[in-house]
Amino acid sequence: MFRHGLRVSEACRLKLDQVDAESRVLHVARLKGGLSTTQPLRGEELRAISAWLKERIRMKVPDMVKTFFVSEQRKPLHRSTVNLLLEKYSAAASLPVIAHPHMLRHACGFALADQAPTPD
Repeated sequence: MFRHGLRVSEACRLKLDQVDAESRVLHVARLKGGLSTTQPLRGEELRAISAWLKERIRMKVPDMVKTFFVSEQRKPLHRSTVNLLLEKYSAAASLPVIAHPHMLRHACGFALADQAPTPD
């Protein structure tokens, strides 16, 4: 979500065929009238994707479940689950605030702005 500026619903609705590890790209279908894009996947992302897909197979997720991310119940991941996980990990990391999914989207924007060259 951070790396690609995904909304929580965009991440939860991400389909297997939108993640093209062979071509090293992510096809992002934006919600709320946003412009859908194709974004590059980096080495560490590709390694994580490979590990997740192996785990997904080990979980025996039914073929009818086409979403990339699934819950322990082998169903599409729900946005409330993402909220709970971020709350749990925020506390575990002793963050001064409880993180929520939209913070990751904003953090992506800030990170991209920080990388932009400054005018001379």
